[in-house]
Parts: sequence; structure tokens; C-alpha cells
Amino acid sequence: MEFNKIYLGNCIEIMKSFPDACIDCVFTDPPFFISKEITICRQRNPKKYNTKRWKYQGKDISLDFGKWDHFNSLQDYLSFTNAWLEQSARLTRKGGHILSSSINSKSPILLTSPKNLTSYPANLCSG
Repeated sequence: MEFNKIYLGNCIEIMKSFPDACIDCVFTDPPFFISKEITICRQRNPKKYNTKRWKYQGKDISLDFGKWDHFNSLQDYLSFTNAWLEQSARLTRKGGHILSSSINSKSPILLTSPKNLTSYPANLCSG
């Protein structure tokens, strides 16, 4: 492992190549498994409301955040989450921290996900 180097690739595979307890702090912003094929329309339908003006203007909003947030099932998402979280815990030194961006509905998954996370001496903070 080289210090002050950016590694490009599958994070789980790259982390497997690092030795145990070699990192003080892991910060991650993982996929949340919240992408949907839904679009929020920002404009009211002028035919329905019989007017040319509408309250909301602007571009429609897509709730599809990209391929990185797509999983075939909840089980696939949980397997992915377990894998990166276990590797993060393995790499974090005693007294170190794992900081993860999350949303309220996914925080319980992070905090209870890996069965053997308690065997690692890292502190997990999610929020």
C-alpha cells in the first residue's frame, strides 16, 4: 500500500489488498439503494388547470441517481454493504473511526449490518 496515492477501482477489491489496522479514519458515501424510475414534474399540466401560467417552473427532477445506486434486490444491497463495511472495519486501527454518509432510513442497516463488526475496534458513525 502506498501512502498519498489515489486508487481507482473496485473499493472492496482494493481494500482486500491492504494490511489489517493500517488506516486511522475511513470516510465513505456509499450508495443508498434509493434510486427509482420516477420523475417529479415541476410544472403543472396547463390543460388540466386551464391556464398558461403555473406555480412551479424549472426542470423535472429524476429520482434515478445512476447505475452506482442500482441493485437487483435488497439482499444484493445488503451483501455489498456488508462487504465494504467489513473491509473498512478490518483496515481501521484501534480507536479509529468509520464515518459514513447516510440517510435516516439506511442508518440502521449500517449500524447492524456486519455480524462480526464487533470483533474490530473501530467506531462507526453514520448520519
